[in-house]
Amino acid sequence: QATVTGAFGGLIFGFDATGLNGWWANIEWNTGRIYIQQVTGGVITTRAQINMSIQMSLNRDYPLVVTVNGTLITVYVNGVSQGTYTMAGALTNGYAGLLGSTPNGVTVNVSNFFCHA
Repeated sequence: QATVTGAFGGLIFGFDATGLNGWWANIEWNTGRIYIQQVTGGVITTRAQINMSIQMSLNRDYPLVVTVNGTLITVYVNGVSQGTYTMAGALTNGYAGLLGSTPNGVTVNVSNFFCHA
């Protein structure tokens, strides 16, 4: 789980030790879109938009939760499921963490991270 305030933020999960292979889920505040993305060899190989109906405002917290159950990824914002994505294969291990970006001088705060199995 993470709290996203600002331009672009989310969670990374299932990344290997190189940091070049794994997944992330992110929110783009200016569009209200939520994406699930896979990175392979440092290149985005899968980019699935799972929702674009969230009305977002700057300087407001948006709790983001990602669950992985077998091959099914589910993304929640403010406790409400925003959609799912089915991976080709289940995650077996990997690192998890926070993702943030500050385009056009907008401040992003991704915080309150926790992970459990």
